Amino acid sequence: MDRAGREQFEPGPGTAAAFGVSALIVRSQPLFEAIKWAGVAYLAWSHAVLGQSYLQLLVTGLHGARRLLMRRTVRRGLDATTGAVLLGFSAGLATEHV
Repeated sequence: MDRAGREQFEPGPGTAAAFGVSALIVRSQPLFEAIKWAGVAYLAWSHAVLGQSYLQLLVTGLHGARRLLMRRTVRRGLDATTGAVLLGFSAGLATEHV
């Protein structure tokens, strides 16, 4: 810690290894290209997996919503609510002064 009580960064063996690997990558163009394309492949794969998971959740959730909305009592309630809202809008239009 320094005098102000803050922790100081102390480089360890991992820091030296990172600098060594980065120096090796900078010196070798084919190694850099291989690592770059491996990163691209990994990102594409992880994006595809996350996208597939998201779509599966979406389909499952929408299937449940469809089952709920197909119930007779829910449909009748939605029809009644929609009718009341439309009647309210039409009453507002009919009483509006031009």
